[in-house]
Amino acid sequence: MKKLCLFALFCNLVYADKPTNNLARYMLANYFQYGNDLKSAGYWYGQIAPDNDSRYVYLGYVPYLAASKAYDDIVKVIPQLDDHFKHNQEIQIMFALALEQTGKKNEAHSRLVSLNENHKTNQELAFKVVQMYLERTEPENALKVIKNLLNSSARRPNNFIFHFMESQIYLQLNKKTEALVAIKQCIEVYPKFDKSWLLYAVLHEQEGKIEEAIKGYSTFLEMSPESNAEIERHLLMLAFKHKTNNPKNTTVDTKKTLSHATELLAKTDYHKALIAVDNYLAMAPEDIQARLLKIEILAAQKQFEKAATVLGQWIVKDKEIDIWLKTLHLLCYLGLPYSKALQTLETV
Repeated sequence: MKKLCLFALFCNLVYADKPTNNLARYMLANYFQYGNDLKSAGYWYGQIAPDNDSRYVYLGYVPYLAASKAYDDIVKVIPQLDDHFKHNQEIQIMFALALEQTGKKNEAHSRLVSLNENHKTNQELAFKVVQMYLERTEPENALKVIKNLLNSSARRPNNFIFHFMESQIYLQLNKKTEALVAIKQCIEVYPKFDKSWLLYAVLHEQEGKIEEAIKGYSTFLEMSPESNAEIERHLLMLAFKHKTNNPKNTTVDTKKTLSHATELLAKTDYHKALIAVDNYLAMAPEDIQARLLKIEILAAQKQFEKAATVLGQWIVKDKEIDIWLKTLHLLCYLGLPYSKALQTLETV
């Protein structure tokens, strides 16, 4: 079928008059352009004979030039096409991009701002203008563009990125309450965006809401396509600190006694840190902070199975079963195979 259509177009080139020839050349150029054969598309665009009715050709030719990164050629035709395509958002955005790429940033930015004022619901345009304002360190103007888009368009999942940027900007302005509201809206309209959960966790942690922060970090790690050792370690430490901050979990004053082990861990001297914490546990075996510190050291050494074995022993003996089960779950984020975690529970 494609070959038949091409044959018909070639016949038009042979037998038809000039306007029809131009139309056939334009259709061939489009055929190759959308087949990503830019070289052949360029050849047929070059064969179109200029006439008074050839401006329709630029509907395909300008995108072709943009795809070919021929920005200078686009800038050359702007004066003759600007008024004709003043209502075509796609072409106008390409004009602005070409101006920006050829060093005419002020003219490009003015064009984008004007377009955005007349087309507030165009997502591509709004995104470019927001980026432009952020590059110029004008966060308030960026927020205005985002609010115009969100208030002027229907509530839809693909607006999530604007809620996310809104939250980032508010955080930059140190408006954490507004940032939290925006990131919650982002998650509400599109809960599968992993980075929104990370920002959600960071904001809650800064507010001291550790349980919500743990939820955010955990969800981020579950959704993220790649492992993130730094976030995994931070999550584990946050969970430990959250539990040990509760005074009822501390049987003795551990602040001074465990400081040496904590310092050794910070210096990545894991062997000595483990000896120090074991020495302390020999004197205070029920101290939860020390036991959590031991698990943290074993995790840092990637001795996940040994850590799981220790947790299994504590689950059997200790009334604080909940914290050990949660810690076992967190170890799976760090590298403990789920099969080993299940094996630990079966043993228990």
